[in-house]
Amino acid sequence: MADLMRAARRVAILALVLQALIGLSACVARTGFVWGQNEVVARASDDSGDGDLAGDSNSGKLDPSFGTAGVFELDLGVYEAVNALAVMADGRIVAAGNASGSGVVMRLLPNGTLDTSFSPSGLPGGTLRWDADGRESPYPRKMLLASDGSLFVAGETGNLDFGLKHVLVDGTPDWEVYQTYQATSDEHNIAGLAFAAGGRLLLGGASSVGAVNFAVLMRRNPTDGSPDLSFGTTGIAAMPFVDIVVLAMALTGDGRILLAGSEGGAFAFLRLNADATPDATFDADGNSDGKIILDFPSVGSAYVYDVAITPEGKILYAGSEVRSTNDELVVGRLLANGAVDVTFGANGVFIMDFSASGNDGASALLVAPDGSIYAAGYAIVAAGHTALALFKLTPGGTLDATFNGTGYALADVDPSGQDQEALCIAQQADGMILVGGRGGLDGDFVVLRYFP
Repeated sequence: MADLMRAARRVAILALVLQALIGLSACVARTGFVWGQNEVVARASDDSGDGDLAGDSNSGKLDPSFGTAGVFELDLGVYEAVNALAVMADGRIVAAGNASGSGVVMRLLPNGTLDTSFSPSGLPGGTLRWDADGRESPYPRKMLLASDGSLFVAGETGNLDFGLKHVLVDGTPDWEVYQTYQATSDEHNIAGLAFAAGGRLLLGGASSVGAVNFAVLMRRNPTDGSPDLSFGTTGIAAMPFVDIVVLAMALTGDGRILLAGSEGGAFAFLRLNADATPDATFDADGNSDGKIILDFPSVGSAYVYDVAITPEGKILYAGSEVRSTNDELVVGRLLANGAVDVTFGANGVFIMDFSASGNDGASALLVAPDGSIYAAGYAIVAAGHTALALFKLTPGGTLDATFNGTGYALADVDPSGQDQEALCIAQQADGMILVGGRGGLDGDFVVLRYFP
């Protein structure tokens, strides 16, 4: 009977994943005073005096009805961070990240307070600790939401394992699996998690041995996390011939796989067919090997941290580049064949540098249904440390000045001097923008909500 119940549950999970695929949308994750080089103050105001903020000119302002003055903050240890966000159909918000050597998954109510119906597991109600079956330091990086509210969470451990966990809607752990790609790996990371054809789970990442970087893809069955043996070799496709540090992944509408990151200090992109063979049509450089390297003049090093595919099939990327000694925020766009889209920004890129002596960068990217582009990351502020940054660009790659009056908002939730960073972004059904990351005195979990 137990076996029958487990089999029935696995069939139900697969059905829910397929349902999520069919309905998948573009919404691809302390006191909140905000300040910066231009004294940006992102506070909402009731301009019309009708008591309804939503109808006022609050674009780019923090939503005061969320958390405390627009910010949810939780301290569970040291060096905490929200790495992934998802929004449920009923408006509840799921966040995944790490704290003090453990993975943590938490769920918030729409008002930015912990949902205590989720996982009463010894932590504050609303949170679940992922200790990775005794493995070292699990770090959840990516997350997918099924239509029933259950979660697939992917990350890596200090034991050089890739990990994947399924969590039921009430926070009960269902299954978790681990994969060691190379026992001799020096470093590895999860760069992406997506639903592939048939509801299967595709994990993308990187593994390195010495100076050699491997792009790694794994495909798993959603019912129990077992390898999809029809993919690669025993469910794994590795590309040691591709010397790319993979940091981001996205799927095209027809199932091709786009990986991005850095190679030799330049922006790097690799597009593969659904079976993980190189896509020869990604050939703007004429090599037909599926790989594009963008090496801009005067750039010492460059990294892509997130990618997104537009409805027209163009490729948006976000990250940072180093000129002289400081990081600059970069958002760029490529055509479907990998060529630079010179109609975007200035010759294909938008660059933001707040200070010649400080660092700025983009960690996460979101394309809204109206074509607007949001980039979340970090930017230097007047006090000399980095704050959480949210930028809004027009579809053409210029700052949208209707957003907070400048096109960006900087949230400094710890003015005592600690660096802070936005790491993920999501959009609610009503258009509100959620940003998750690291903030607070010792690096707390933070989630902020902005008017779009």
